Amino acid sequence: MKRMLAVGIFATILPGAIGAQAADIDAGKAYFNKNCAVCHGRTAKGMASFPSLRDRDAEYLADRLETYRARGKVGSNSALMYSHAGKLDDHQIIDIAGYLAASFGTAKPEPKAPEAKAEEPEAKAQKTAEPKPASSVATAKDEPEKAASIACAQEKGQVLGKCSYRVTHGKDGKTTVTAEFANGFKRMLYFKDGKFEKASATMSGVGTDTDWRLEEDVHHIRVDDQQYEIPNALLAAHVKKTETAPDPKDDAASVETASKTDIAKGKKQFRKDCRGCHGAKAQGVASYPRLSGQPAEYLIERLEQYRAGKKLGPNTPLMAPRAKKLSDQDIADIVAYIETL
Repeated sequence: MKRMLAVGIFATILPGAIGAQAADIDAGKAYFNKNCAVCHGRTAKGMASFPSLRDRDAEYLADRLETYRARGKVGSNSALMYSHAGKLDDHQIIDIAGYLAASFGTAKPEPKAPEAKAEEPEAKAQKTAEPKPASSVATAKDEPEKAASIACAQEKGQVLGKCSYRVTHGKDGKTTVTAEFANGFKRMLYFKDGKFEKASATMSGVGTDTDWRLEEDVHHIRVDDQQYEIPNALLAAHVKKTETAPDPKDDAASVETASKTDIAKGKKQFRKDCRGCHGAKAQGVASYPRLSGQPAEYLIERLEQYRAGKKLGPNTPLMAPRAKKLSDQDIADIVAYIETL
């Protein structure tokens, strides 16, 4: 295949071992669609916890791939990227970066913005002085806030911003606060008798590395690299929701299926579909949570929910297609194998 020089993409020398070489856009596209699109999306918009690669120049993209290849830590998904980038040679890095920059990045020709017509001075002054309609002002004033918020920061060192939240109350003094960041990432924070206990495992961390203190009636919580500030009054300010009792028939079916599990088949299925993200021992890798040690009922429920298309978190788009292919028996076999780890 004839190598095409991507004009404007590699006009400067790229950092590290890669110099100014020709980028084969077709080869880069083929590699990306085969190996990268499953996580970053066909149009590089990003999926779940995997970032967008759009609007980046080739130098930046190549530098990132070089860093991962050298096993340098860039973010929470570094450990996953090591194995992928470690297989790339210099030409492949250039091809991938060139394709992304040419198709979705800064190398794309930008549409020319239409020229704005100059307003007449008299018309401009009239427009500036024009008051807002009374009905519009009243609506803005009387409209209630769409979503209450708590202070939060998604990454280490980030300035506290705002998260929407939901509070649910369980039995025995248990309360759950579900915080949602602007990008759709959600995390559940569990309290008992007004004290923070733990956080849910997510694709960006297992939730076991936590700090908590209560100062001036505000819970200051750190989970992995995230921060939350939750007013104590919030935990008691919501109406307790009634929990739906489980159907005894479902429990009976689960017991029957569990008694016929095939651990060998579960092992094969796990190695094929789960090991790449959750680790050979289901210990969790990078942003993928630990599965070993989790209750079997919890794992089965999660896989069934993913299979049904229920959105559980930002990585549902990655889990749902895989879970959709699983039968009840497949799920039971996989969970049975995980219990042996």
